[in-house]
Amino acid sequence: MERLLPPKDPQPPEFFPRLGQAQHIYDPEPNMRYLALHDPDLSEHQLEELSHDPDAWIRRTTLADSRLPATRIAQLTDDPDPASRAGPVR
Repeated sequence: MERLLPPKDPQPPEFFPRLGQAQHIYDPEPNMRYLALHDPDLSEHQLEELSHDPDAWIRRTTLADSRLPATRIAQLTDDPDPASRAGPVR
């Protein structure tokens, strides 16, 4: 499947539903996990799990959520993959 939402997009398009997307945090498709990050009902536990995602751009996107613990932010800053390190999501 083609990546529909490149990592430089800070938000999914307005026509994408946000509620109910948290159910996709374990989806094999990164685009679906990305949408889960924008569900307002995403729990802190689910956010923490997504901050360990195998895809660097998903991990980096979790940094935009203020609920991510400071300790996890520090760990992401030291992530060996530069694409997931702290900084603005482009």
